[in-house]
Amino acid sequence: MKKHLFSLCGSLLAGVTLHAQTITASDMPSAGSTFVFSTVSVQDMQNSGAYLAAGNGINWDLSSFAPSGNDTDAYVTPGSVNGAYSLFFGFNAFGKEFAGNIGGGMLPISIEDIYDFYDVQSNQFRRKGIGMTITGLPFPALYTQPDIVYELPLSFSDTYTHPFEFQLAVPTLGTLKRNGVRTSVVDGSGTLITPAGTYNNCLRVRSEITQVDSIMTQFGNFGFPSESVEYTWLEAGTKAPVFSVTETGAAGQSMVTEAKYMSASLSTSVENCFAPVEQQLFPNPATDLLQFTIPVEQDWQLIDMNGRLLRSGKATGMSRLDISTLEPGTYFFVNNKQKHTFIKQ
Repeated sequence: MKKHLFSLCGSLLAGVTLHAQTITASDMPSAGSTFVFSTVSVQDMQNSGAYLAAGNGINWDLSSFAPSGNDTDAYVTPGSVNGAYSLFFGFNAFGKEFAGNIGGGMLPISIEDIYDFYDVQSNQFRRKGIGMTITGLPFPALYTQPDIVYELPLSFSDTYTHPFEFQLAVPTLGTLKRNGVRTSVVDGSGTLITPAGTYNNCLRVRSEITQVDSIMTQFGNFGFPSESVEYTWLEAGTKAPVFSVTETGAAGQSMVTEAKYMSASLSTSVENCFAPVEQQLFPNPATDLLQFTIPVEQDWQLIDMNGRLLRSGKATGMSRLDISTLEPGTYFFVNNKQKHTFIKQ
């Protein structure tokens, strides 16, 4: 059950008008959404601790963290993973690949194409199931208790706790089981600055996850407990976290194991097909040629993540830019005082 931790009475009595950031179901991803992230050094993030600040009106300046690689989250329909999944998970669900395979050849069977499946309801964004291919056959499983990633709508100081659990019988191996608890608090609001841009109305969600992954076999039961903390920064309209940091390990001994920021949003959903960034810059990511459309003649600049001007010119209409000699990474294309991010592969 969601509770409010902090009272706003003092601010109201003082006549102060607060801009209340709120994240709703319309701000969650959907099938067809693809997000490109730039990863940053976990050691640099650990040493900095700049992401830890909490409270109202925070200015998180994380713009100095240089990208070290790229990552992509693509949300797909269940049927595109396996035809049987649509009926099992429902047509409103969507999946994201969790792992290509597990076991590394050490298991007596092959487990591949592992997907987490989600859905969005008016009051929650939840992980509802998991699907995997075992020795060539699809094996879907619904959570008996879904993992509630976000209670919706989200506002500063909201908190919620939910258990989650699923189990899946695997031929010749036994039963895979996961159970745990997610405890979350919206512990921050304010402005987030990343190398990709500035987000003025962010909410930061801190989630503590304790879980046990178990394998139950005829030879005995084996449990693998884990603890982690996820920090995610959300802004209305972005459809996914614009920055996230994951710590793994027990309290007091945890280490940053992942840190990444959104560098591009590529959506095929109907509501986003006219987004200005996708209209002006494509494909994204790009390998050799970058195409862009500028309605009237304007200056443009190509800038790297360190702020160096690499190229510039004037263009109007449809134009092409040869980027084959650029090093792989994240770059900025600037025109008419607008900055767009693209990935060179």
